[in-house]
Amino acid sequence: MTEIHTRVIGATNWLKLPSAEGAAYNDRTWEHEDLCLPDTRVQLRQQITEWYENPRSPCIFWLNGMAGTGKSTICRTVACELADQGKLAASFFFS
Repeated sequence: MTEIHTRVIGATNWLKLPSAEGAAYNDRTWEHEDLCLPDTRVQLRQQITEWYENPRSPCIFWLNGMAGTGKSTICRTVACELADQGKLAASFFFS
């Protein structure tokens, strides 16, 4: 973690930040939605992992594609993995 990250985290009272109801990856709204099956979307998930682990990466990873191709499933899976590792800073889901 960089010095800037450390200062921002230390100076922010996370409980005072506004939130959008139902937008968190682990909100009950999404509890019956799928996650990626083991050993699926491996290359794309690896690409996302490399993006978030590299501090020089662009601020946004733009995941796009036609409706129904699994973008939300991939995002939920990555959000769960990051949360499990204590690395998830934020998530926002909508439909």
